[in-house]
Amino acid sequence: MNAIRVGIIAEQLLRRPPGGIGVYIRSLFGALAGSTGSTSAEQATTSIGTTNRAEVGLVLSRGLAADQRMLLPAGTPLSEVLTPHRLTVELVHRGLPVPGSGRARRGLDVLHAASLDLLPGNVPLAAFVHDTLWRSWPDAYTARGIAWHERALRRTIDNARVLLVPSEPVAAELVASGASAESIRVVGEGADHLPLLPREADTAGPDGYLLSVATSQPRKNLVGLLDGYRVYRSRAANPLRLVLVGPTGWGADLPPIPAGVEVAGAVTDQRLAQLYSGAAALVTVPLAEGYGLPVVEAWRAGTPVICSDGVPVALEHPDAVAITDALDADAIALTIVGVLNDQAATQGRVDTGREIANRLTWATVAQHHLEAWTSVVVPR
Repeated sequence: MNAIRVGIIAEQLLRRPPGGIGVYIRSLFGALAGSTGSTSAEQATTSIGTTNRAEVGLVLSRGLAADQRMLLPAGTPLSEVLTPHRLTVELVHRGLPVPGSGRARRGLDVLHAASLDLLPGNVPLAAFVHDTLWRSWPDAYTARGIAWHERALRRTIDNARVLLVPSEPVAAELVASGASAESIRVVGEGADHLPLLPREADTAGPDGYLLSVATSQPRKNLVGLLDGYRVYRSRAANPLRLVLVGPTGWGADLPPIPAGVEVAGAVTDQRLAQLYSGAAALVTVPLAEGYGLPVVEAWRAGTPVICSDGVPVALEHPDAVAITDALDADAIALTIVGVLNDQAATQGRVDTGREIANRLTWATVAQHHLEAWTSVVVPR
């Protein structure tokens, strides 16, 4: 069959910070484009497996900054509508035309929304729904944000012919919201988007550290993490420092930073890979996640994982993590101590996590997307 033509709606790249959805867009497109070993400025052609082929580009509003362009594969084809991101989102939210959207989607067989940011049109629509966490943790969102997400989700369910999700809990929530089970595909996410570096030998020595990776926003529960770290530090004879990595999001005011905590902020992929390779453990205690990218990143790096029960990918593989209570500082502290002291149990989890991560590739995720896109193409 002829290659299908797909435009990935990449509005999230224009949000600051683009967060985990930005990682999804870059990694998915990189896997699609990289499957042939090259991309041209005209089109990225992918052939994964033997049955599906696609020409893939990105569709988004004006204003992609140079630093964001540098994170995309060389020669990534871009089609831009005529309005900046905030205006595009507002026009879509109000059901009004978006100038230039017709030109941006011209010739496409499928539009794929990488988030709840959609563009109108008569092209078959696929969408990736990362989570519905504003429902389960409304206190972690503003009233305006909840209203926007609810309307955007309704619009996505009503218009998308196929809905891709990272985990079974998200799939169940969509069915409860009125989506047909037949339209939903659980595709997961990949673990191989960061460089893989050798694991450092002495991660619990005098220079050792614990690592947290999260965009600072209420749902990530950095306040709870710092409370748990404060208890750990008060009880350990030689406490490790804690390195907080991640960009600043919204509602991110933290309490006074305890002694022993280093706020590293946003870092490059290379630096993040280095931090994983040298960490004694990843400690991530979000209230909830749609998937849990930091967990699979740590698994691939061979880093022990301590996480809350709000991380779906960890609950799918409980033998690969040490699970703690996100709202209990004493439990977080005790879990840190247990992971650092029980080397045999910790190594068993690390080995299991690495085996799982080796199966979680973006090439596999890309194949699932190709199959979903092909299923909604109208024959030419």
